[in-house]
Amino acid sequence: MVIEEEASHGGTTDPTEGSHAVDRITLRRLLLAGLDDVVHFDKKFERYERMPDGGVKAFFADGTSANGDVLVGADGAGSGVRRQYLPQARRYEIEAVSVALKLPLTEQSRAWLPPQFVGRMNMVVAPARYSGSS
Repeated sequence: MVIEEEASHGGTTDPTEGSHAVDRITLRRLLLAGLDDVVHFDKKFERYERMPDGGVKAFFADGTSANGDVLVGADGAGSGVRRQYLPQARRYEIEAVSVALKLPLTEQSRAWLPPQFVGRMNMVVAPARYSGSS
């Protein structure tokens, strides 16, 4: 597993203040909503430039480019966008393994889930003695 250290925002180093868990599939759907006619896939991002009008121009390995108002770096831990935008954000290898699942919210599952698990994405972390943390 790889974690990234982001720049501190607002003077805090508390990770709960600077980032929030987001389901990748939901984020993808939100980002792509209404953009079917303008989004292109199978492009390898190389770099971006800020334009004088405030927009962004992204350049791709095949020699093409695309202009836009916003560039979203939702391309994973090895993000080329993050590398250019936040070059000081370092990545660290950690000895951790995670298991993830999606649980359909049926009448049965709602009945046994604690209320705080029903309305949003959650992370459950084992106590340090089971997770190898100190």
